[in-house]
Amino acid sequence: MELFLWILVIVLGYALGNLNGALLVSKLFIHDDVRTHGSGNAGLTNFFRTYGGFLSLLVIVIDVGKTVLACLIAQWLLATAIRRPPSLRAARAF
Repeated sequence: MELFLWILVIVLGYALGNLNGALLVSKLFIHDDVRTHGSGNAGLTNFFRTYGGFLSLLVIVIDVGKTVLACLIAQWLLATAIRRPPSLRAARAF
């Protein structure tokens, strides 16, 4: 069960990491694709240069928020696995 939880945490972290805040904000609020402007990159710097500062703060909040969310999900899912002493974790592996 512990291995499954670790794999689930890795997959969820990877999925959250694939969300691009700049692309989400440009599509949902501006109805434009940030990749068609400036350097063509979908990152915060190109977003800031193209659309300005106010919405860039939203991109930062999304980018930081997905990191915090991934950490909180990992902590919640692995809380029992981490709190068990190493001797019990090793004993359950066999």
